[in-house]
Amino acid sequence: ASMYNTGGNTVWISENGGDNWQRNTSIESLASINQNNGGFFFGTPFAMSPTNENEALMGSAGNVIQRSNDGGRNWTYSSNGFTGARVLQHGRAFDTPSGELQALFLVDFGALITQDNGQSFRTLAVPRFDARQTTYAGAVQPGSNAQRIITAAGTYDEQALIVTTDGGDSWRDTGLTGSFDFIGFDPDDANIVYAGRFKSENAGDSWQTLSTAVDNMNLQDGTLYNYDGNRLRESTDGGENWASPYPAFNCSIEGVVDLPNEPESMIAIGPCGVYKLIDNEWQQRGPANGIPNDAFGSQDTRAVAVSPANPDFVCIGKWIAYRGQANGVYCSDDGGEQWRAFMFDLAQPFTPWSLAFAPDGRLHMGSSHGNFILVDAD
Repeated sequence: ASMYNTGGNTVWISENGGDNWQRNTSIESLASINQNNGGFFFGTPFAMSPTNENEALMGSAGNVIQRSNDGGRNWTYSSNGFTGARVLQHGRAFDTPSGELQALFLVDFGALITQDNGQSFRTLAVPRFDARQTTYAGAVQPGSNAQRIITAAGTYDEQALIVTTDGGDSWRDTGLTGSFDFIGFDPDDANIVYAGRFKSENAGDSWQTLSTAVDNMNLQDGTLYNYDGNRLRESTDGGENWASPYPAFNCSIEGVVDLPNEPESMIAIGPCGVYKLIDNEWQQRGPANGIPNDAFGSQDTRAVAVSPANPDFVCIGKWIAYRGQANGVYCSDDGGEQWRAFMFDLAQPFTPWSLAFAPDGRLHMGSSHGNFILVDAD
């Protein structure tokens, strides 16, 4: 058994049906716990072997699996290839075209890096801010072999902007704080990076303050976007000037993607669903276009991504976490006109928290149930 939140890094063991319990203190010094920087954040689930009473698995802190072969007295790291922690929409950064080398920025658990396409992960020693290490977003400088990484760690409401130049072995606090939902390098200049209301022209060594926060960026031409409630604003000069050439959206905007094959169009998402800009008018794409309501009658959508390998292929993720599970991922291969479910072997209901295409065109999804890569789909 383990305690919820207050129990610390420990497991309690009973060998007489629960009449007496023994606290396992040796687990506190194990490297497997240290890799996770903390221990049991949530109540810990256990899976006992049905044939050997001494063998068990447990989920530690929600994103690390450990194994015991001696009745729970000792536990070893058994989590290579698995991370169950949540990656939000801007919480993934690729540094190789195939996505083999990428960093994941997690709610509650800091940052991870994989160099073998997700077969194994290494936890980065992200410093805590206000005793927490949530990282909503982050970026890897292109071509740096994931040595220069920028993220912001802290609480749900406020994080400290930090930079590493040695792959996460050490970090420099920039002294800047805020709520960082987007961090990204300019597609045409690997020295320019945006993080919320801040911009750096030397890859994070120094920063200037912008008049408007950057919420997203066009990865083809570097156009910056800001979501001001239901208004979408853009900057084409690196954040110096902002304009609002688009009509008001029907609700708060949660994400946009440009459609490279349709320069005058884009896809926008929010609690009111999926919309396509046509002749400067937002037109909804819903049940009539293949995106059904979820079990709660909602079209709420919080993830969107367009394929760099096929500019007509765009996917969205339904989201209604404040009520329950949504109804998964839907994709369109005609620029957002008609859609179909893309769940395949994953059963609905299912809530995707993020979608991102690797440069080679493979679709990555983050969820509360782990991270997935879509393979062998047409």
